[in-house]
Amino acid sequence: MSCILAIVNQKGGVAKTTTCLSLGASLAEQGQRVLLIDLDPQMNLSVSVGVREPPDEGGIVAWLTWGLKEHSDHRSFMPLGLHPHGLALVSGDPELAALERQLPGIARYEFGLHNLLKGVASDYDYVLIDCSPSLGPLTVMALTAAHHVVIPVTADYLAAWGLMQLITTIETIKEHTNLILEYSLLCVMFDRRNGISRVMLERLQGSFGDRLWRTVIGLDTRLREAAVAGEPIVCYAPKSRAAQQYRQLAQEIMAFFENRNGRGIHAATR
Repeated sequence: MSCILAIVNQKGGVAKTTTCLSLGASLAEQGQRVLLIDLDPQMNLSVSVGVREPPDEGGIVAWLTWGLKEHSDHRSFMPLGLHPHGLALVSGDPELAALERQLPGIARYEFGLHNLLKGVASDYDYVLIDCSPSLGPLTVMALTAAHHVVIPVTADYLAAWGLMQLITTIETIKEHTNLILEYSLLCVMFDRRNGISRVMLERLQGSFGDRLWRTVIGLDTRLREAAVAGEPIVCYAPKSRAAQQYRQLAQEIMAFFENRNGRGIHAATR
């Protein structure tokens, strides 16, 4: 079965989109079948792979609206694009912002994306959802659909302090709409030269233990260059430090979920 990962943090500027794309491309490089879903009205993930405009019709807004109606056949309606680096993409759309305002008035809206992925997720080994920097209805929908939340976090005081609100939201989702949801933390944009960063990383390790991935993603200007070029870092600068780190993260994640297969999140149903 596929593993559905939501990349979430309500704080902006913490490399959510970079992580979603870089991890997805690293998994694809390892032979995994990967689907990326851009659930952010800002379309940052889509732009990062060279998709500048949403499709004229039949895009993610129509797809989600279809899922909210709980139709049984979602596969034929999937607005899928193929990226040359082995990634499938459901691109974002600024109109997601208007849809998000309507969602709270729709009964069981939380299950819209979950309903859609029931029909297509088995075609992929990993589905990665890039969420907007908020804890609004679109993020709630992603958390309800996901098996696991990856929280990119920088090693600074304010970022670590803001984690508690997100973790509380995850626990609420787990209680009400997604019994199997788990979460982990990924330290990103880490500056080893900064003493405060090193102290905060130690605190994160002490507070979250095994929930913090061993891989640490350091600062690397090549990541910004890759986004401008519309390519994943493992393709734009395959020998860069960031590319090697995201490959290491992909291997760590694959090993983790292979060990869980059949007895943990993959085995649970709702």
